Amino acid sequence: MSYGNRPYLAICLAIYSVLGLSLGCSHRETSDRSLSSDGFDRIPSRITNFVPALYSRSPIRRTIPNELPKNLNPNLSLLFHMMMLLGLETEVKIGERAERLIDIVSSDELSKELLGSACIVLVNNGVRFPSESRGSGRSGDESHRDQSLCCFARLGIPLNHKLTVSGTEQELRFVLQDSIANFDLRQTELEWTATAYALYLPCLKQRNWTNKFGERFNFDQLVAELVGRDLSRASCGGTHILIAASVLFRVNRVTPILGDKSAKQLRKYLVDCVQKAELAQLQNGEWPRNWAIGFSASEPSASALPDDITPVLFTGHILEWLFTLPPEIQPSPIVFDLAMSFSRSRTRRLNSENYFRNFCPYTHLLLALNSTAVADAIAVGLDAKTIEQQAGVQQ
Repeated sequence: MSYGNRPYLAICLAIYSVLGLSLGCSHRETSDRSLSSDGFDRIPSRITNFVPALYSRSPIRRTIPNELPKNLNPNLSLLFHMMMLLGLETEVKIGERAERLIDIVSSDELSKELLGSACIVLVNNGVRFPSESRGSGRSGDESHRDQSLCCFARLGIPLNHKLTVSGTEQELRFVLQDSIANFDLRQTELEWTATAYALYLPCLKQRNWTNKFGERFNFDQLVAELVGRDLSRASCGGTHILIAASVLFRVNRVTPILGDKSAKQLRKYLVDCVQKAELAQLQNGEWPRNWAIGFSASEPSASALPDDITPVLFTGHILEWLFTLPPEIQPSPIVFDLAMSFSRSRTRRLNSENYFRNFCPYTHLLLALNSTAVADAIAVGLDAKTIEQQAGVQQ
């Protein structure tokens, strides 16, 4: 559902903003219609991976160049994928310019200069990273709704992170503010929104939120909607729904945000999904395009990727999901062993051209490999600090 499709209520919201009642304003009492001013500087929960120790593996970390090919037209999604793989402070060279990844995605002027269109805009409800609309052709747009907010959250960036928009200094909290104002439980893509809310709202001690139409929501409703989604029709084989479900499950263990019934429902859902993933894995360790067919009677959506890249996309994403699960829910070690064998074989001859042509599939596969490289090295008794420095992986 697109933003702003209820204009008569949007007018009411504008009045609220003029009166100082917009999200993020300071109040003596905090309602679920506003973001608490206490917690903007808190680092969101970091969902560290649970990687089984694979003693027979060597600690090899694979990386990518930070200079983009001359003939490549970069987009916002590529930059966020590179941030996940290389880190926030990494400088990338685009054309003749070398800039930090975090600086590019935090500035409308810099992103417009390097990507061709601004990635951030001011809107009535705050600040927005516009989502790609069909045929827009804007390289500064995010590929999925709230993808940017989700990436910031997963990278541990607090809500007081500074953004530069239209010559003014803004904060990341205003992106969350706009997302909440336009939240719809039935929006087409909910998974990136769910992950961002699970990581950020507990920092503000909030379990409920209210959109600009006066509709109130909580994490129990979010779980019920997520587990009812058709994975075979979702992006990346439904794996981002599973990652969101795992993040919600992990956060709830530390900061209760779910009722007992929802927590039990979520755990059962994750256990069932793991079992189905085990059954769907092929003998060579990959997961095929139709891996999620067991979740629904629907046929999987057609993939725009070449047939040889599709297994890379699903295997990398599924491994990323499985690593976010607590050990007692994870599948048997043989599942990881087979998947890692496939992953190593597909990245052994990976070059810059192939990576940038298919950055999404290969980023997730490389993230899985690099997680196990650190775990393997520690398992065989090497110095953990040395391995961290070699791998560049945040613990």
